[in-house]
Amino acid sequence: MYGIVALALLVYFVLWFIISKIKGKYSLVDIAWGGGFVVVAWTGFLTTFSVTAQSITILILVTIWGVRLFWHLARRKLE
Repeated sequence: MYGIVALALLVYFVLWFIISKIKGKYSLVDIAWGGGFVVVAWTGFLTTFSVTAQSITILILVTIWGVRLFWHLARRKLE
């Protein structure tokens, strides 16, 4: 499971790096941090065969926090 999560995170950040390189703004990678937590949470959840109330609660809370962080950093960087 950890290898799959690491691979998903690597792909996610490489895509953000490519977007930053194309735009010529490497600070765009900073925006990706919030989404990185969401990628880890969802990949871990989807590759685990145990669905419990605790895992769903953690998934929801991490998703809310990661999206909020993504949105906050995106607003600051894109102004």
